[in-house]
Amino acid sequence: MHDTNYKQYTAVVSLWENELHRPHKIKTLQDAFLPVFTGGHGATENRGKLAIMKIYNECGFHDVMAAAWLWSVTSSMAGRPSTRMEFSDKTTIPQAWATLIDLHESREAARERRFTQWTSPDSDWETFYQRTIKFIQECRTNKISFSQLSLYIVAKHRDDTMSKLNECPPKLEPMEYFNRAMAWEMVLKRKSK
Repeated sequence: MHDTNYKQYTAVVSLWENELHRPHKIKTLQDAFLPVFTGGHGATENRGKLAIMKIYNECGFHDVMAAAWLWSVTSSMAGRPSTRMEFSDKTTIPQAWATLIDLHESREAARERRFTQWTSPDSDWETFYQRTIKFIQECRTNKISFSQLSLYIVAKHRDDTMSKLNECPPKLEPMEYFNRAMAWEMVLKRKSK
């Protein structure tokens, strides 16, 4: 789908792999931009911020916050205990949502609502980040994983949707909407069971 740009993203991840695995707390997307304080040496340039700007510039994002979301989620999955997990090429994020929703019948309606909130174009990138972190924590607890490519596609698709929604009038075909595309893939996975 976004093959060339995806390779740029994985190149940045490889370049800053040590930074990804460093213990950190990106509680908000703004934390990813802040200077880092090292023992007795004052503030230093945040290498995460450099990575975000490289992703933003080289992967064709419209909004720097989309690149910040992608870097912060990737970083959290690599270095934050509550969200640390390995990628798996077998599953996409909407498919992981479908598996999570189907796990416990008693929680099905609540998780469906959370999925709808997660895909909502009305939320900003910070809210989307917080909802994604909660989703990843549940995936980790339930041993559900998804692909790195899927993470990238989510960031790009949502960024494209948000950019086009800001145009007047919005120039989107029905399945170009992030929430509709994610919901369609999630439903297909649930129906295939």
